[in-house]
Amino acid sequence: MVRYFTDFAADPYYNMAFDEWMFERVLDGHGSFYLRLYGWARPAITFGFNQVYERAVDCSRLGNLPVIRRVTGGRALLHDSSELTYSLAVKLVGGNAAPAGSPRELSVRITDMLMNFLSSLGIECDYVRQSSAQNARREFFHKAPCFESLARHEIVSHQRKIIASAQRRVYDTLFQHGSIKIGGLAAHPAIPLRFPERQYPTELEPISEQTFGHMEHQFALAFERWLNGRTQPSDVAECERRDVLRRLQYVRKNCLARRDIFKQK
Repeated sequence: MVRYFTDFAADPYYNMAFDEWMFERVLDGHGSFYLRLYGWARPAITFGFNQVYERAVDCSRLGNLPVIRRVTGGRALLHDSSELTYSLAVKLVGGNAAPAGSPRELSVRITDMLMNFLSSLGIECDYVRQSSAQNARREFFHKAPCFESLARHEIVSHQRKIIASAQRRVYDTLFQHGSIKIGGLAAHPAIPLRFPERQYPTELEPISEQTFGHMEHQFALAFERWLNGRTQPSDVAECERRDVLRRLQYVRKNCLARRDIFKQK
């Protein structure tokens, strides 16, 4: 059974802390498949595990915007209340809920599931067959905003990226999360745009709680069709909540660090 968590609009530090908690739970054998869909109570920037902070973000233009290093790869991006974000932690072997196949095959199947989810919302989309050549350039990796690069299996709508995903694998556990820009892509001066001719807004319409409720239902259905099984809407037990809150304190104190989530207790 897939444990399915949802948060309509949560604090940025909490969102990253909960994702790390899911990853560690599955890695430690407390379940084989955790799934989550969530929103953002306020804007924040996250950047990739291997990025150099001072090169990924223009620190002089941040203001009071939170910045948090992810435990996954990828590049810097702005999250805001107009987007959905998904995350999943999967035991690749030995878990009853885990889909069969290699990590690469799993990535393809996740992409198919996400495209089915977007189709259920009436959004036409396709996926990238081949990463762009500039992705391999070191300078581009550190400085390019996430939504201005195209990597294999990422999803586009009307030739613009609509979902950006990032992964991390540790032993037999895969963690993936991604930003779903259903309402469009907003800009922030702390992440300089590489293509200034594209007119990105600075604010977008937030997702309402009612709309989020519809989307979380469609998201669960897309996963159930993919797995040919059921997702189980899950509450967080009191002992689990204490672990999440401990993780939250750790993330707040070490938000820019490369956090080793498997040694922090």
